[in-house]
Amino acid sequence: MDYAEYGRPGGKRVSPQEFIQLASPKFRERGILPYCAACGEPVDPYGVHTPGGATRFDHANRPEDANPLDDCILADRNPRFKGMHPSSFDSEHGQQLREKFFDLENLKRTYCFMWKLCGAKNFPIRSLVKTLERADKKRIWSYSGIPLWTIPYILLTLDNFTHNKGFGFHFFIQKKKSSYLDDLWSGQSNNNLCKVFTDSGQLIEKSSSQNPMPITEDNFIKLSSDNDWVEQRYMEIVLQCR
Repeated sequence: MDYAEYGRPGGKRVSPQEFIQLASPKFRERGILPYCAACGEPVDPYGVHTPGGATRFDHANRPEDANPLDDCILADRNPRFKGMHPSSFDSEHGQQLREKFFDLENLKRTYCFMWKLCGAKNFPIRSLVKTLERADKKRIWSYSGIPLWTIPYILLTLDNFTHNKGFGFHFFIQKKKSSYLDDLWSGQSNNNLCKVFTDSGQLIEKSSSQNPMPITEDNFIKLSSDNDWVEQRYMEIVLQCR
């Protein structure tokens, strides 16, 4: 991770070298720490005492029993999240977007979209709740410039699902892994949502026009507009996350 936030979550964005210049090599004794912009946890500067060497911020080691899907986007330890980091964060935008997301109509659209892509009986309401909890931890709402229609695509990548035929599956976003997630809404490149078997990583229903499916606003609208069937009691469960 190239940058962290100085002294507190939401603090000044600094490189490892800038952090040491401001906090001094005795930053721990002084109680001044760098924090990850995504998860808000303290991170460690690495390589700052090696002239000309590579520098970065590292997250603390993950507990052995931790779910990899709960890992920070910026920790860069889970192949599922390669290329999923934003160019920057915007807390004010994130607060407004999250508030808008929880409007009833937007919730129904999201549930309908995710339900259709997972397939009937394969998307229990608890899966939507789980993905929203992870979205909060990863500060996905605060990705600079992220529009509302991209959120359901990202939510689908944040959980593992079980098909009614017994096999596991999940989704990942197919894009240039070296680029920022901003590619999804910038219109500068083509990106796809892929649905794969968890055990093999192979595409499910490869011949289907929805797999891989281009990540576009038009596709989201097409698959989420017919949502009158979504029951109010499901949305009330989701609203408890608010």
